[in-house]
Amino acid sequence: MAGSGKGKLGDVIDSWKKDSSATALAFNVKNGAEGLTLVEASHIFIVDPLVNTALDHQAISRIHRIGQTKATTVHRFLIKGTVEDVLHAERKERMVALENGEVDLDELKNKEVVGGGGGGGGDSGFSVDELKRIFRVF
Repeated sequence: MAGSGKGKLGDVIDSWKKDSSATALAFNVKNGAEGLTLVEASHIFIVDPLVNTALDHQAISRIHRIGQTKATTVHRFLIKGTVEDVLHAERKERMVALENGEVDLDELKNKEVVGGGGGGGGDSGFSVDELKRIFRVF
């Protein structure tokens, strides 16, 4: 796609995969690269948590795919006392509640969310009421 930057990102990633001396690749998960496989990587550093945690999970799954032969590690950078810290805690609570059966997955899939587009289950985003509650902390 000329002009969108996605073609350039693809070229950069292809070059990174071929160059064994390159030790790092940095890009914004919101700018595309859907379906990308980066099994050449073993670490992912998340420095910009998103309201839409489906993108967060997608970034992680880019290196943790079939064909990955190395252990993979996710490094998440959060600053204590910030909105990102609170959002991360909320996501963790939601995922634990889902795993324990305390939350109905169908209810989460059908709720209207901000920043997630809906339909993504427990990791799709936060409702307006949830965000109001989160931002009351600040």
